[in-house]
Amino acid sequence: MPSLATTPQSSMQHVVEHGIGALLVFEYSYFLLQAETGMTSQQCWAFAVRAYQTSDVKAKVHQLIQAAFMEHGEDMKNLCPILVDIAQENQMSKSEHRR
Repeated sequence: MPSLATTPQSSMQHVVEHGIGALLVFEYSYFLLQAETGMTSQQCWAFAVRAYQTSDVKAKVHQLIQAAFMEHGEDMKNLCPILVDIAQENQMSKSEHRR
């Protein structure tokens, strides 16, 4: 069975990183649409993706997820609340994450 991961990290960790990244991008693009920026939905989406890819948020999220997996392995009972906290604490619509 092929692995989803292209790096030594676990497939689950790889999926979690991409999933949380996608959630953060969706949340930020929704924020941009609600803020009446004058951008179309496609422009908001593209802006949110670029902002996430070039921000310190992406690196911070990666480090936090990596630490969670190192501490808890793939124990979803312990990981789930930690992962939700990571997503909530790194919402890009929060003023400290906006450019």
